[in-house]
Amino acid sequence: MSGLTVLIPCPCGACSADIAIQDRGTLQRLLRLTKVQDADEKLRIYDTAQHLVSVLTSLDPQPTLEARQVAKRLHQHLTSNDIMKPLFDLAISELHTLEEGVPHDVNSSLVQLLELNGTDEVLRVPIFTQLLQREQSPVEGSICTEPVYDLIGEALSKWDTICSDYDGDWKWKVLPFPLKLEQRCSHTVGFCTECLENYIEAQLDQHGRAGCHLLTCPSSDCGRRLEYDEVKLYARQETFSKYDEYLKLEALSKLPSFRWCLAENCSYGQIHDLIESNHVSCEECGYEMCFEHQMKWHNDLTCEEFDSMEENGDPRFRETRDWVNANTKQCPSCGVNTQKGPGCFHMTCTLCRHEFCWECLASWSDIMPRSGQYNQSAHRDGCYFRSSDRQPTQVTGERVPIR
Repeated sequence: MSGLTVLIPCPCGACSADIAIQDRGTLQRLLRLTKVQDADEKLRIYDTAQHLVSVLTSLDPQPTLEARQVAKRLHQHLTSNDIMKPLFDLAISELHTLEEGVPHDVNSSLVQLLELNGTDEVLRVPIFTQLLQREQSPVEGSICTEPVYDLIGEALSKWDTICSDYDGDWKWKVLPFPLKLEQRCSHTVGFCTECLENYIEAQLDQHGRAGCHLLTCPSSDCGRRLEYDEVKLYARQETFSKYDEYLKLEALSKLPSFRWCLAENCSYGQIHDLIESNHVSCEECGYEMCFEHQMKWHNDLTCEEFDSMEENGDPRFRETRDWVNANTKQCPSCGVNTQKGPGCFHMTCTLCRHEFCWECLASWSDIMPRSGQYNQSAHRDGCYFRSSDRQPTQVTGERVPIR
């Protein structure tokens, strides 16, 4: 096939030339003239070929010639091992059904560009993932409780061996369940690949920078921390980019000239040039800070003057200190001073993303465990919410109501 033109051997039997078929009508006339007995079958194959070509030409970016050649060999290899359905055994109606996708499946499109390790580079190879042979009966995902159609058991039992000559991320990404994760854990993985993608994204969104160290196997009785290559494999591209950025920032944060932004709604961090002054500002939001004291910039005072105030008990310093003591609390996790706004009493540290009750500083993971059941007794003695019928998320303002 070339573009939308199909080349077929000359039916005369006396030569080895190919005839270019531009459209279905031309093929019909040729079949009628040559009185081919299985004309309907050849027309069906032609229709399937035309449709597959149109699907491949719609891919962006277009696969290279080498990638297409590798895709052909891979498809033939999987077909010969009864793992993939032959392309031309399918009618157009069946292809349209496959293109609608199987519910709750990572292989939601008929063909996908997936990474396969070439000789000198990683190739993006077109693979007809919806043609993979599946079990007739679905398995219920342990997280989503949706029906998931896994690959046939015979294929999974010899998957590594079959794919040994075609290494790359593709062989894990096409599987409805995260088999690579299962191989590293000491248990059977019951959650599907799509739920794992959603879990990784949710953990990073919830915990921010600290989330990159909290990514574990979602199984409640496992807790094994996910490795970098597993996150890269199973996270969506946007989620992995965020994860990768968090890891880079963490590495930079160990440098002496690095500081996190202290603004309430900013999670940016950067390396500062301190040749001229300790007065620095965040490149992301413009928040002005003192590099030396790691606090909001002390206006009209140099660092030396600020230190002198602290040492000599200047009233202005005491006022500042008293205000800090009266209006801020230290995060129970990292110790940074945190100021409460007009919102509810469920607090999240802007630096380390630790969550806690503002009134008693009890950890939010104890107050609202993963079960989702509010644990009132987790509040500390004397806390308003330990005896109140209202939860921290139901009360707003800077102080709890007076009893």
